[in-house]
Amino acid sequence: STIIDTVVNIIAVVFAWQLQMIVSSFYSALRGGKLIGGSIFGLLNDLVIPNMPESAPSWAKIPLDVNSSYVDDIIGYIFFAIGFASQLRSWFDVPFPLDIVLLPVTAFEYFLRYEITFGDAASGGWPALK
Repeated sequence: STIIDTVVNIIAVVFAWQLQMIVSSFYSALRGGKLIGGSIFGLLNDLVIPNMPESAPSWAKIPLDVNSSYVDDIIGYIFFAIGFASQLRSWFDVPFPLDIVLLPVTAFEYFLRYEITFGDAASGGWPALK
């Protein structure tokens, strides 16, 4: 019965880790898409629209408003879909050249994940060195 309880707990913890990765990836992709959509509008307003030639139509010279347009949202959702799909496709693995560079960060992530899951908060953290 102890073995069964332990196995069920391990399966539940691994499932919770995976579910949290999906939720975090969804939110990060949504936030990143929103930032990209707003930034594209900002770049257009700051760099493109002021430098429009005189022969451009008058509607193309009007500054774009993020609050009154859905175009930035559509751009953001497109980038959200690309980012979230790429995370799911690779199942949250870091691509090859970056995985070597980010190896210390990945090791620290696994350490934090272990400590959050199995660490003993009641004892005050790490045991004293002898």
